[in-house]
Amino acid sequence: MASAFGAGVSVNPHLAAFPLVAQVANNLLRSFGKDVLGIIISDDNREVVGDIERFQKLLRVTPGALHLDRIIEKGFFIDSSKSRLIQLADLCILHARKDEERKLGLEPKSIDDCGIELIQPLVHRGEESFPDVIEWLKNVQK
Repeated sequence: MASAFGAGVSVNPHLAAFPLVAQVANNLLRSFGKDVLGIIISDDNREVVGDIERFQKLLRVTPGALHLDRIIEKGFFIDSSKSRLIQLADLCILHARKDEERKLGLEPKSIDDCGIELIQPLVHRGEESFPDVIEWLKNVQK
């Protein structure tokens, strides 16, 4: 990010991650068939809600690899403390992150073993294009 935007420019990591996650979700939905659609439900993060909604609209009209054609145009933001489904997603993401931290050589904690074992078969790895996202973010920031 620093090489793309410069050392003095800070891009919220949620905003940088959204096009990557949306692209992988869109491609996964596409693989299920031509009539399969999805919706993005996010934890309520007031700092990025407006930008994420704008990004989602822009990605629906962006040509090429980042084009969202399987995600319906309006995402939803829900306070995770009021949604057991979002809390479960948070727990799954925590254990997926712990698994990735182990792969990077960070010290494992045995308390994470069970959660990591449960989440591994559910993790989907996509073919996201980080250079495409960086270029798109540069254009959006202009």
